[in-house]
Amino acid sequence: MLKADAHLACLFDIISNADAGLGQLAEQRASLSNYRARNQAILSPLRRVPPEILVEIFLWTLPSPHRMKWRGGGFTTTESPWVLTHVSRYWRAVAISSPALWSLLPMSFLACDGNPSYPLSMIETHIGRSHNLKIQFYGAASMESLAQIQILRYLAGYASRWEELSLRVTSALLPLLADLRDRLPALRRLSLEWDIPYSETVVDSIDSFQSAPLLVDATVYNLYRYVPIPFPCNQLTRYQLDAPWGVHAHLLSVSPNLVQARVVVDFDDEPWPPAGETIHLQCLRQLHISDVYILQYLGLPVLEELTVDITDGEGPFVLPHLAPPIKRSSSPLRNLCFFGCPDIPSICNLLQELPLITTLAFIIDECCTADQVRVVAESFTVSESVVIAPQLRCLAFGVHTEDLGFPFDYPAYGRMVKSRWDSQSCALTSATLLAGGEETIDAATFNGLNALRAEGLELTLLHGEDATHGIYSWTFEPNWT
Repeated sequence: MLKADAHLACLFDIISNADAGLGQLAEQRASLSNYRARNQAILSPLRRVPPEILVEIFLWTLPSPHRMKWRGGGFTTTESPWVLTHVSRYWRAVAISSPALWSLLPMSFLACDGNPSYPLSMIETHIGRSHNLKIQFYGAASMESLAQIQILRYLAGYASRWEELSLRVTSALLPLLADLRDRLPALRRLSLEWDIPYSETVVDSIDSFQSAPLLVDATVYNLYRYVPIPFPCNQLTRYQLDAPWGVHAHLLSVSPNLVQARVVVDFDDEPWPPAGETIHLQCLRQLHISDVYILQYLGLPVLEELTVDITDGEGPFVLPHLAPPIKRSSSPLRNLCFFGCPDIPSICNLLQELPLITTLAFIIDECCTADQVRVVAESFTVSESVVIAPQLRCLAFGVHTEDLGFPFDYPAYGRMVKSRWDSQSCALTSATLLAGGEETIDAATFNGLNALRAEGLELTLLHGEDATHGIYSWTFEPNWT
């Protein structure tokens, strides 16, 4: 009997422990079932989303080309579009069968060890899933050139499908450019930049793109010297170039369809020539110029937005030359942006001469001083006796540097905006502040501006990379590279 009692007690203990374990398992089962049900409720609508809408959602998940450029390599399997192929069978089928997701193909050697994280086998698969290609290839002379040459040569085998090309050129890659002539039937947008000075010195010209029948957008960053690159000018709607004025004058005169231009006069020691026959640009609506004297040669009957570079100390001398060409052309100019050191007296006189301007923007860079920025904010702050440019509907500030060398006066900016918003004599409806550096707006100014937003002010506050891209839009930089 004693043995039986002991055995029964042992069985009772086992059953009791088993019951407790079953209870825990039942609780885990219930928890997992609830978790699955909640996620099922989330995923089920997505499974019912039509593929064409799902593709639009997928396109918003693609990483920024700008970020990929400076981190090095290309796409990774942990980001879109590759990661979309590992979520579900439906998502995989939609992603693989959507060429638009695979059109962008970035390759950067700027921040890698010369062996990119995007191997040739993945590039082959990527191209197989695409239709037209948007190639972004950033070479680096400091890295091993063999892999760069191999990949660009492979991509050039599909040149007939290139729709966009953004290329950072090294001397080792130059021979491959010569092979592109007459092989770019689909190319619409082009951006070229040079890696180091030596890359520009080993070439006299690049004649690879003049025969591209669809090319309408051309950008060339000549940082060290001017390198001639012929384009099909009669079909261009946008161009950007660093070159002597004589080159620009010819290009503008044979490009009747330009809508946007970024004219940077550089590598030019010649004095400005006498104004001769006016170059009439009947379609040009957006213009960025490195020197206000450029305007004296142009007829701009439909110009709506103008950005002007101003170097320190030259404002009082050059800004008086801005209004006459605009008035002569009867331009419907509404947006005016100054890049650099503003001269407030000259700008105030200019706004009196051009009363149709309703948007005024200032891009502050490292050449500006704290006093200059303070004077701008104080001058446009409404006082009891003075209201400068009451017609302005939008005032915008952009800080185009990571380190101004002094703290931006956010409280003064806030006071300026509030004074114009509260004034019955001012037309202000929107304000923009783009801070490209690390410095952030103080809490008091931020809360004060948000209070104005609650009252109806259209307020845009951007910081960091988003702010930098916003400033690029004011200077008409290409928004696709």
